[in-house]
Amino acid sequence: MNNFDIAHKLNNAKFIFREPIMSGHYVWRSSGINFVNNIYKILYNEISLVRNTKTIQCGSIVKIDNYINLYKEVSDYKNVFASVNFNYAIRPENTSVLLKALHENKDVIVMINTPLYRQFQSKAFLVDQRIWPAPSFCLSVNKRLLIHTIDDIMSHLNLFFDKMLLPYLWIEQKKGFKNFAERMFLPLMPENSKVLTIASTLYVLSGVFSKKLSTDEKIIQYGFSERLIYLYCVMQENKPYVVWPSGVATFDILISEDIEEHMNSYIEKTRYKVFKLNKTINKNTRIEDQLPIKEGYPIILFRNNNEIFYKLAFTGEIGKLTSIEMIKDLLQKSDSAILINNQTYFNECLSEYKVEFLCEKCENSLEGFASLGNCYPEIFSNCKRCGMKNSLKKLFLPSNTRSSINEKLINKK
Repeated sequence: MNNFDIAHKLNNAKFIFREPIMSGHYVWRSSGINFVNNIYKILYNEISLVRNTKTIQCGSIVKIDNYINLYKEVSDYKNVFASVNFNYAIRPENTSVLLKALHENKDVIVMINTPLYRQFQSKAFLVDQRIWPAPSFCLSVNKRLLIHTIDDIMSHLNLFFDKMLLPYLWIEQKKGFKNFAERMFLPLMPENSKVLTIASTLYVLSGVFSKKLSTDEKIIQYGFSERLIYLYCVMQENKPYVVWPSGVATFDILISEDIEEHMNSYIEKTRYKVFKLNKTINKNTRIEDQLPIKEGYPIILFRNNNEIFYKLAFTGEIGKLTSIEMIKDLLQKSDSAILINNQTYFNECLSEYKVEFLCEKCENSLEGFASLGNCYPEIFSNCKRCGMKNSLKKLFLPSNTRSSINEKLINKK
């Protein structure tokens, strides 16, 4: 599945305009932005359970001096503006803003929804003139509480992924990006049927950043971009459209206008949307074939011969709506079908990899595979090859497999 296929799905959902304003650059529509904001809300609700949160909205402009001052000691983070003779520039990342807010109030997590400039070689999807929305949060934590806090954050991120019906596998890279991050925790998801990719990033930033804040505490940062939406679409590659989970979709239910008056007293208004049937379509066309199923809402309710019917967008199941209480069960049924589909796709992709307990010596001698990192949370057992106790469970990629995972993360053999 390529970017054009994904764009076609999201155009069907009315998330983006069909024609890009320039080659490969698509523009979000209001319904797509509302969907993304709904995802932010779900993430915010989960992270707010870790610690009291403060949300800030920031622009996309940063003072060059502030940016250079933050990154001049970080050798492995490309400083694209270091030689540019301007006072301001499009802000290339969230960290400088996050750390500033963190410095002002160290007792809060800061999460921002802001444009982010793409400067890396890997190509972003759905960029609007190379800018797209990306939320991040950041917090400082006592060294003694670091692992506990990471596990706490990760448990809530897992709940966030679960609500998105996205299967995942966490790996840890303790070496990190030299002096940018001393540890990295990465949730992997399928980029296609054979390749896993990084869905988002959870960093323990290096001591360089703690020094900038004049603190001995460790700084944790997490962020993701529109890539989560891309990966969700990939797992439904066998459909010309994509169906979203209930609670995540902008609306859970589409209701034809001729039955709205019978339903609006039973269904929360924020969870349904009214649509009109196209009356110009040939009369021989069945009503259920006229439904706007490609918009991706889980359930569509419509009238046929004075009776109310439902259609599940993902499975195509059609039946009579005999009671309003059925809707909750139908939403669960839709979510279950999507989850089974996504999990099956993930398992098939993971089967291309090797997941084994290996000691460091056997790992270094393993031929034909490259280590992507340790599975997290850490699991110990006897080494599969030599039997050494307390060997870590690790994830390996076949060396001849092309992957979009940054090569810096791969310890090639």
